[in-house]
Amino acid sequence: MKERIKQFLTLPFLSDRRVLLGIWTLLSLVGMLKLHRSHNNFLIFKGVYWHTVNGTSLYAAYPSEYSDVNHYGPLFSLIIAPFALLPEWAGMLLWLLFLSGWLFAAIYWSGLRKSQQIYIYWFCGFTLLTALFMQQFNIAIAAIILSSF
Repeated sequence: MKERIKQFLTLPFLSDRRVLLGIWTLLSLVGMLKLHRSHNNFLIFKGVYWHTVNGTSLYAAYPSEYSDVNHYGPLFSLIIAPFALLPEWAGMLLWLLFLSGWLFAAIYWSGLRKSQQIYIYWFCGFTLLTALFMQQFNIAIAAIILSSF
């Protein structure tokens, strides 16, 4: 079984980082499919920026804006600012591309062998899509942790 996986991952097309970057970019676009159904986390993140700018409470309930509560501080408003200033669809798309790109780069610069990186790109792709559907900051946390080594 291990040998079959290794053979699969060594196929030239499937082990090309450009192809994998394209797939991860496509996953970000697929993550946008949730825009019209449920993008509550992005609305919360966007709200952090606007509530910081307006000097209103970051942690109060804003049921007319989103259906949960915020747990992020004012520093997060600096991270989300470029995305919050854009139209909602563009901000969310670029947010998802940013998260995917950051993790992709962290894996690339990790110091792991290319074969290990390829395995991680494929292995993480499925979980990445789940996190992208929810616009989760967990992707950035993984990139930060990986970048610290």
